[in-house]
Amino acid sequence: MNMNRNRNRQAGHVITEWVILTFLITTVLFAPIPGYDQSVTAMLMESIRDFHKNSSFLISLP
Repeated sequence: MNMNRNRNRQAGHVITEWVILTFLITTVLFAPIPGYDQSVTAMLMESIRDFHKNSSFLISLP
């Protein structure tokens, strides 16, 4: 019976750690970076758009 209680406590700690880690990752990805006024996600999306624009132009050349 004591082992079950310890397992439940450990499971509770894992959930807490997961929530904290998820919050931190979300904050880092979507919070604006000081000096750039863009988030990491916005920078990544802009880079993908620029790459696609340039590669589609090259493909369209005869």
